[in-house]
Parts: sequence; C-alpha cells; structure tokens
Amino acid sequence: MNLKWILDTIEESIPIGKIRVIGGGARSESWKRILSNILGKVLVVPRNVEEATSMGAAIIAGVGSGLFDFSAARDFVVDVEQIEPLGNEHEQYLRLYDLFKETYFSLRETFEKLAGIKRG
Repeated sequence: MNLKWILDTIEESIPIGKIRVIGGGARSESWKRILSNILGKVLVVPRNVEEATSMGAAIIAGVGSGLFDFSAARDFVVDVEQIEPLGNEHEQYLRLYDLFKETYFSLRETFEKLAGIKRG
C-alpha cells in the first residue's frame, strides 16, 4: 500500500504508464498480481529479471563511455510478460488503501513517540 501512496504522489506531477518490475518479487506470480491490483497499473516483466540491475549499470557505463546513448537501452530490455490489474480486485484494494492511509494518520503521533525513543 505504501508503494501506491508513493506512486500517487509521483503522479501528481508526472503520469506513469506501465511499471517494469525486476528482482526476486518479479518471479512471484502472486506478488505481481497483488501489486498490479493495488497500483491499478499494468506491470511488465523483462526477460532477465535477476540481471536487470547489472544490465542497467552496463547501459549507464556504455552511455558514460560514449559507446551509445540511452535510447540503446531499448535494445537490451525485452519484456516477456505483462500483468493487467483486475478491475474488481483493484476496487477492493482501493477501499483497503483508504483505510491504510487513515490508519497511518491516526498513528502519526505514535510513530513520532517511537522515533523519540530511538533517538533518546
């Protein structure tokens, strides 16, 4: 739910279309389905989910060394899966999302007290 909150904040300034997922979470069918439904976004999964961060670093090195520009990244990233949110499940998560935010705000004072204990 916190990722949804972050996404909503970003989208106040920049519209976000599809979201590419990488890493261990991208291997879990359940996690991808839940995330797509919570975010209300299409998720795309590249062919090499485990190597995606290394590939990104290699692309940046290639750009930095002048071998190519960032448009070349399209040649390296091949999406092999797309997960669409399910409308009814997304609506259920939206109701939970509202409750999540309400809960957060009701606990704000408690969070501040906990932070004070850690600092003290």
